[in-house]
Amino acid sequence: MSDPDDPFLRRALDGLRTAVAVLDRAGVIVFVNRAWEAFARDHGAPGTGEPYGPADPGIQEVLEGRSPSFSRDYASRGPDRGRWFRLMASPMDGWEGCLLQQVDITDLKVAEERAKGREDLFQQAFDRNVDPSTLSTFPEGWIVEANRAWCALTGVTREQALGRTPAELGLWTNPQDRTAILEELGRTGTFPGRQVEMRLLTGEIIQMQMSASALVLEEGTRVLLTGRDVTREAALKRTLLATEERFRVITSSLKDYILILDPDGTIAYINRTPVGIPLEAALGMPFPSGMGTEAQVLGEAAFRACLETLAGVNYSAPGIRLDGSWGWFDIRLEPFLAQGELQFVVVLAFDRSDARQAEETELRARKAESLVLMAGSIAHDFNNLFAAIQASLDILAIQIGEKPELVATLATTQEVLHRAITLSWKMNDFSGRAVTHRVPTNLGEVVSAWAARQKPAPGRALTLDLGGVPTILADADRLRIVLDALLENAWEAMDEAGRGGTVALRLFRDLSGEAPPGDWAAPRPPVPETVCLEMANDGPCPAPEVLARMFDPFFTTRFVGRGLGLASVLGLLQVHGAGIQVVPGEGLAFRIHFPPLNP
Repeated sequence: MSDPDDPFLRRALDGLRTAVAVLDRAGVIVFVNRAWEAFARDHGAPGTGEPYGPADPGIQEVLEGRSPSFSRDYASRGPDRGRWFRLMASPMDGWEGCLLQQVDITDLKVAEERAKGREDLFQQAFDRNVDPSTLSTFPEGWIVEANRAWCALTGVTREQALGRTPAELGLWTNPQDRTAILEELGRTGTFPGRQVEMRLLTGEIIQMQMSASALVLEEGTRVLLTGRDVTREAALKRTLLATEERFRVITSSLKDYILILDPDGTIAYINRTPVGIPLEAALGMPFPSGMGTEAQVLGEAAFRACLETLAGVNYSAPGIRLDGSWGWFDIRLEPFLAQGELQFVVVLAFDRSDARQAEETELRARKAESLVLMAGSIAHDFNNLFAAIQASLDILAIQIGEKPELVATLATTQEVLHRAITLSWKMNDFSGRAVTHRVPTNLGEVVSAWAARQKPAPGRALTLDLGGVPTILADADRLRIVLDALLENAWEAMDEAGRGGTVALRLFRDLSGEAPPGDWAAPRPPVPETVCLEMANDGPCPAPEVLARMFDPFFTTRFVGRGLGLASVLGLLQVHGAGIQVVPGEGLAFRIHFPPLNP
C-alpha cells in the first residue's frame, strides 16, 4: 500500500463515505479521511496523532499480528440521535499498522432487534437498507431474504433468489472469495470487509466491498451479507495510481526539481535527488533540508509566506545540483487548494546555475576591462614617476658620500620605492600589459626548479606529481610569479585555520577537449588538448561568496593593503593565453590550462 500521507491516496480516500483511519504499529492514528473527521466531531472519536489501538484489546491483537482481523458493534450518541456502528480493524500490506473502518450499521441493528419478534418490521428495515444485502443459511449459503437494493443491483428478483446460493445464480466470479468469508464467519462470527468481484445478471463485472455477520436466530444461524458497489472508487484508485506512475516517469527525467510538500512542510514527493542521496532519504524531511544556512532561511520564509497568503511565492537560493555540485536555483512555491483548504504545496526549483554564471562572468569581464584599462594607465604613469625618483635617489647617494645619518634614511627610502615599484609591476601584470619574453618552455622543469627553492614552515609540506607534458610558449620568470602568488594564498589560508597542511602540485595532459563545469576565472583555451598545472591544498575551503570574488583586484579577506596577488595572476595567465579554474572541495584547487606549443 502507498504511504497514507501520499496526496493522491489522500484524495481518493477522502472521496469514500466510510470513515477510515490508519494506525501505526503503536496504535496511534496517523491518517484519517474526511468521513472519519466528521464522525469524530459528532461522536467524540480520537483524531490524527491520538492513540486508539491500545484501548481496544481486539485492535491490539491485529496490530501485534495475533489476529488477522477484528470487528465489534457499539452504540454511540450523536448530535441528533443514537446510532450503531461497526468498528472493523484489518492489517494492510506494506504497512506496520492496521486499517480502521467505522461503518454505520444503525439500520442493520434496528432490523436485527425487530426481527426478534416483529418480522414484518425487520423486513421493512431490511428492504430499506441502501446497501445491497442478503440473509442466507450457514454454512450452505441458501438465500432466505434479499433486499430491494440487492435485487436492483444484481437484476435477480427476490423470488429467483430465495432457496438458491449466489454460486448457483452465477454471481460469484471467484468462489474462493465466498470460501474465505465462510471460514472467517466460522472462526469469529463476523467478516470485517473484503473487495470482491460480482457478476450481474447482465454479465457486467463490478467490484463490491463485502462484509458479513453471523446471526443466531430461532430458526438457526443466518449470515447477513452486505455489500457496496465500489466499482467507480476502484477505477478511480487505479486511475490515480496510473496517473501517479506516469507523473513519476515524466518528472524523473527533468533536470529541474519538483517537490510536493505536506501542509506541515515535510517532503511527500520529489522527482529526483542529487547524486549520492537516496530518494527514500529525502521523503519525510522538512523543506528545505541540507541546503546551507542561506537557503534554509530563504526557504522557510517563502513557505511561511505561501501558507499565510495561500498564493504563489518566488525566490532564488543556492542549492545542490543533480550532479552533486552547488548551483543557483529560481524557486516557486504554489499552494494546491481543494474547497478552500490547503492540500499540499508544489515546489518547482529551476537550475539557473549556467545562466547565472554566464551573467556573472559577463559582469566580471566588463568590470575587469575597466579596471584593466585603469590599472595599465596608472602603472605606466607610476613607472615614469618611479624612474625619475630612482634617478634622483642615485644622484643623492653619490652626493651624501659616507654620512651615516643620511645613508640609513636613503636606504629606507630606496626600500619603500622598491616596494612601490613591485606593486606597480603587479598592476601592470593585472592589466595584461606586462612585458613578457615567451619562449618554448618545459613546464615540468620550471616547476621543479621553483619547488626546490621553497622552504615550507614546520607542519607544512609541498608535494610534486609531474607527468610528461608537451612544451608550452611561456615566460618562466612570470610563471614563477604565478606560482609564488598561488602558494602564498594557500599558506595564508592554513594560517587562518591555525594548522599546517599540504600543497600538492600535479602536472598532466588534459585531453577532454572541453571545459568541465565549475568557476572559470579565465576560460579554458579552445584547443582539444591542454597542459594542466593543478595546485591543490587541504586547508579550509572559502565560502561561495569569497570564491566568486577572489580574483577581483584589491578584494581580500585578510588585512588591508592585500588583494593584488591573484588579480595579477589572472593578468599574467591571460598574457599566456591560459585559463584558470577554481575547484572547491575539502580544500581548494587551482587548475591552470596552457595551450601546447604544437597542438
